[in-house]
Amino acid sequence: MQAEQLSRAGISPEALEAELNQMHAPDFVKNLRVSWGQDATGDEAVWVWMRVPEGVTAQPGAMAAIKAYKKQIQVRVFELAPGVWPYFRLEN
Repeated sequence: MQAEQLSRAGISPEALEAELNQMHAPDFVKNLRVSWGQDATGDEAVWVWMRVPEGVTAQPGAMAAIKAYKKQIQVRVFELAPGVWPYFRLEN
């Protein structure tokens, strides 16, 4: 059912993940993975998991780079899957 919801938004979950993985990421982002489903309010949502090295957020400029990357991903999700809200998580 979750895949069907995103398909109705105009893109399959696999295609959305592939599109986001093609975007230029900061050098310290090791990988990006996407999970999809409904958020706590029942709305369609995408969770974008950014794997970064432990302690990277303490480095000068890292949080600014993460925020800029997050904004680019958010814009792309809105373009590719209107009505689907992106949530972001950092993981080590």
